[in-house]
Amino acid sequence: MKIAFARAYAQSEDNMAVIAVRDDAEIYDPDGRAYLYRRSDPPGQQWYYENFDFSIQAVFYFRPAEASGERPHYVLLSAEGDVYHFDPNVRYQEKIPGAGTQGEDARFYGHTLTLNQIGEHLHACGTGGKSMSAKPAMTGAC
Repeated sequence: MKIAFARAYAQSEDNMAVIAVRDDAEIYDPDGRAYLYRRSDPPGQQWYYENFDFSIQAVFYFRPAEASGERPHYVLLSAEGDVYHFDPNVRYQEKIPGAGTQGEDARFYGHTLTLNQIGEHLHACGTGGKSMSAKPAMTGAC
């Protein structure tokens, strides 16, 4: 399978994420592959990847509050507001309520395009001038 690299985020010289798509992917058949590299892992285990059935719009390195007990990890964002916490040790998915244009709860504000961290909170920005929190209890602007 041939792939094209779409975006990357290097947290340090020892840790990075690379996003790719299939060369033959159809525009309305979204897919994505996220690679995670950790130089400190044993040889043969430094690269990890996972396939996704959505178009990955952004990748961001999230640093949760120390009190949460979570360690820092990469976060992926889809155009429809899916937020996927991506790490070999941390994997869970959230949905930004009202985000996107396809979901049952979509408010048609537009697609989400990028992620940013403000303090301990993760926010998504997109088309239509809307800023949304990855968790409903969070508030703020990008």
